[in-house]
Amino acid sequence: NRSAMFYSGGLMWNMKREYFLRGATWLDNLELRASVGSTGNAAIGNYAHLGLIGDTQYGGVPGWGLAQPSNTELGWEKQIQTNVGFTASFFNRVNLEANFYHRKTKDMLMSVPLPTTTGFGSQQMNIGQMSNKGIELSVNYDIIRAKKQGDLHVSVRANYAYNTTKIDEL
Repeated sequence: NRSAMFYSGGLMWNMKREYFLRGATWLDNLELRASVGSTGNAAIGNYAHLGLIGDTQYGGVPGWGLAQPSNTELGWEKQIQTNVGFTASFFNRVNLEANFYHRKTKDMLMSVPLPTTTGFGSQQMNIGQMSNKGIELSVNYDIIRAKKQGDLHVSVRANYAYNTTKIDEL
């Protein structure tokens, strides 16, 4: 549980280069893309999985005792994200971009309360799953385009984003 492998891959199709779109003079660019990848969060600490012994006092008498309970199952928090999107440019002035995403988080790292009879308040554990879905849209319109470096360039941009988060398991 102390090491992990994470992978990713993506594809992009430049549709404007296809034969059936070469004659579309109003269309400057059209790209479709998709990717999937996994990442991890290892904010665990070097010794959080180990049971540690430390010095203590009980009734004024010094001694040794369990300072941290072990958790041999403690590991990486894992995320798998899928993205699908496109970019389009029209009339050499309008740019449109849309992205859809879905992120699934498994084995979330959380501080879990322990029964008071253990003598410990909480312990870091891998519990729960969460999913996150959303869309991001962006449109840009060039009102005045610079003909050369340093010329006046005026554009308007609008963005929209919508996101939902759901705790699937806790």
